[in-house]
Amino acid sequence: MASDPDRSCGIGSAYHPGLSTSSPLTWTSLRPEDAGALAALANRIHIHDGDEQVADEPSMREWLTMPGLDLQADTVAVRDGDELVAYGAASISISTDRDGRVRTDVSGGVAPEHRRGGIGTRILELTERRGAQLATERHPGRPAHFRAFGGIDAPAGQDPYSPGGRRDARALLERRGYRRARSWSEMAFDLTGAPLPEVEVDGVEIIAPGPQHREPT
Repeated sequence: MASDPDRSCGIGSAYHPGLSTSSPLTWTSLRPEDAGALAALANRIHIHDGDEQVADEPSMREWLTMPGLDLQADTVAVRDGDELVAYGAASISISTDRDGRVRTDVSGGVAPEHRRGGIGTRILELTERRGAQLATERHPGRPAHFRAFGGIDAPAGQDPYSPGGRRDARALLERRGYRRARSWSEMAFDLTGAPLPEVEVDGVEIIAPGPQHREPT
């Protein structure tokens, strides 16, 4: 989903204030050592929201140490004690798009049991603010064009805005002026009929990949 680029005018300096002084949650930045906790949180969110993606610790560690990502300035982490329960990040493209706008990506997630308490709204505010700041610093005079993942469409007949309706994030994004810009479809084909013939190649073993092949691949 992408927002109206005119929304990207405000820039603030404070980036990690909490929701309130009475909140038991702590608001900090992500750290390289959060890779495992971040993968676990992402997978919990994916399962709840009906997203079949799988996050793993090596990929998260690679992202957290990616050149150009300033964890202290570009990310936010919300913790309930020692447990990571929400996160967010802002990044921008190296070059502008064909309309001269700075592609500004905001991402994040909130654990299902911590939703509908204002955490997601606050994370989006903070990442938008940081994204606008990055756009101004690196592409002066160019408007920021915000982009965010809008979630998975709910199954037919299910209230898309109900808890677990697979569109928890979309309601928040729409309230902040984002609109659906593009979609992806997954297609499947049932391989019925005669089995495929065996393929024999000297020195080559042909197999169906399993979970144990994920990392080597």
